[in-house]
Amino acid sequence: MGSQKRDVEKERYWQKIIREAVRSGMSIREFCRQRRLKESQFYWWQRRLKAGRGEGMRYPHKTRRSDRNICILD
Repeated sequence: MGSQKRDVEKERYWQKIIREAVRSGMSIREFCRQRRLKESQFYWWQRRLKAGRGEGMRYPHKTRRSDRNICILD
């Protein structure tokens, strides 16, 4: 369980970093250089988080009004 908590914390950290990179207007290379991040690690997390969105359908719920399936992402 401790490992899962660390993974969630890392995911949140990298989600924040990726959002900041997009908002910065800088190239990813420059953004990573300025923050002393490994560019390869940035892209690895970007791919992982993007792929995880497709798997984020873990909690399907039905809406009351339309009876359509919706998903709640972590």
